[in-house]
Amino acid sequence: MKLPKRSKTNIFTNYQKYAIELYGPRFVFTQFDRLFAQRKKCAISTCTNDKSIKNALCDAHHNIYFRNKNNPDDIIDPEKIKLFVEAKAYYDLVKAKFAEKKAVVEKRRAENGESNECKIASCKKDKMLSVDFCGSHYSAEKNYKNNPCDKNMKYLDEYRAYLQQKEEEKAAIRADGPNCPECGETDEKKFTKATTVTKYNKFCNKCGFAKYGVCHKHSEPGKTCYKNCCIYCKLPDGKQPSNLCHANEYCINTINRPAHAIYGLSCAECFARKNPNHPHVRYLRDKEKIFHAFLKSILPNTEIAHDVPVNVTLANSKKTVRRPDFRIETEQVIFDIEFDEHQHQTINYDTPCEQMRSDLIFEAMESSGKKYVLLRFNPDAFTAKNGNKFRACFAQKNCAKANISDTAQWDLRTSYFKSRLNEWMQTDAENLDIFNVEYLFYDGFDTSMLQFDAGSSSGR
Repeated sequence: MKLPKRSKTNIFTNYQKYAIELYGPRFVFTQFDRLFAQRKKCAISTCTNDKSIKNALCDAHHNIYFRNKNNPDDIIDPEKIKLFVEAKAYYDLVKAKFAEKKAVVEKRRAENGESNECKIASCKKDKMLSVDFCGSHYSAEKNYKNNPCDKNMKYLDEYRAYLQQKEEEKAAIRADGPNCPECGETDEKKFTKATTVTKYNKFCNKCGFAKYGVCHKHSEPGKTCYKNCCIYCKLPDGKQPSNLCHANEYCINTINRPAHAIYGLSCAECFARKNPNHPHVRYLRDKEKIFHAFLKSILPNTEIAHDVPVNVTLANSKKTVRRPDFRIETEQVIFDIEFDEHQHQTINYDTPCEQMRSDLIFEAMESSGKKYVLLRFNPDAFTAKNGNKFRACFAQKNCAKANISDTAQWDLRTSYFKSRLNEWMQTDAENLDIFNVEYLFYDGFDTSMLQFDAGSSSGR
């Protein structure tokens, strides 16, 4: 229901009257009782009187205190003595809280090198706690309106002159434009707009990101970690980077921000484990199943393990499991195949954070004494080294089954993948490095070796 506007006087009575008019005389006024009872009562708990309009105490306590605070011994009536003692205890408590708050503010100002004096140069009074002016200047306009004397007029003129001076200084700063204190950049296009005096951030985009976005603790020469997705911040330090999965303390998969409409702040894998019957999860790995069928078709006599659990040790010494999508194991070499939808674009594959996952799996396999080959296959869109853009092989809507939408593109990629896998498997193990990685159909992939059909749509 639409309630009447609150006024300083008779708040409780107005609401009660309105409620009775709306619901009838039998309305039991208990809900508003609880809401406004304390607002209309005297601040002294033992007092049942209503407080005065401008004070927290009732008129009896307020008047007896201010009339006799300088000469309390003149009070003879025991009832008045009781009122005075209660009022004095209340005001002493208020003064103590104010003094405590003032000490905290003055300490903070001293640590920041600020003065406690009013900002007006000719004024020697102390600032108020929450503003940079004394009470006389801060309330000058209100005081002059209520009492237009020469004294209040002086305070008002000084206050307005100070504000005018500050506005002129801000206008001069805005006219000069932004200026990065780190690199001296002044081009407005290289700054982000903000609610500052200059209307731009203090640092340019490049220096601001280097200062606040890079994880300097875990970055190395040639390798950069970012605060919002630094694995080392999450695992050893126990922090929660904003772009890493929030489902548990050990998952290092990245997530999109703002939160995903279905997954929330969990990655797809953690969401699938917790919600195996969700419609979106049911068709989540359709593309992977199609690729698994392709692998079986080209290697009918070879055992291909799917979703292989590998026990690894994290940087914080905790044990967890990583799961390569497919694994082929021979006497001397382990071949892992990762089906990287959308190139795993949420993590740049040449950063320490993504390499850490591969390194953990390799370290777990190192004790076997076998060489390790990792092939990463992207079935989705990518931009080639020469700038040509290639479409995804699949089409899939939310909560729907995936299907191959571009057969020519799929045949082209799988044919090249088959040739590369055969070449790796036929290479003598002695000629292989201990750890080998190849990225297929990622951004920057060299397509000059691919055989395009002139009539196909597998290109741009």
